[in-house]
Amino acid sequence: MTVTEGRAGAAAGSDCSTQCYSSGMEREISQRELRNNSGKIMRAIKKGESFIVTSNGEPIARLSPLHDRHFVPAEVLLEAFKGAPNIDYKKFRADLDALADPSPWRDD
Repeated sequence: MTVTEGRAGAAAGSDCSTQCYSSGMEREISQRELRNNSGKIMRAIKKGESFIVTSNGEPIARLSPLHDRHFVPAEVLLEAFKGAPNIDYKKFRADLDALADPSPWRDD
C-alpha cells in the first residue's frame, strides 16, 4: 500500500497502522509508522501531502511541504486587491530608504 491510499485500499497485513483519510486531507500517522516508512512519507510530502504525527494516539506534530504551491487565478487576485489603496512608488521607496540602508543594493 502506498502512503496516500486509504483504509479501503489497504490489504490485510498492510503497513498503514492508523486511520487514513481521503486524498487531499492531512492523514494521521503514528510515530512508529513515520519511523518505519520515512522514505515513503518524505516522498509523499515532496508531492504536496501533509501528515499529522501521533504519539500514543495524541497528535504531536504536523509534517507538510515547506513551499505549498497554490495557483491563484489573476481574476481572484484582482478582486482581492480591488479595494486596496494606490501606492505612490517614489514615496514608498523613500520611506523604505529612510528605514534601511539602500547602499548595498544600489550603484549610486
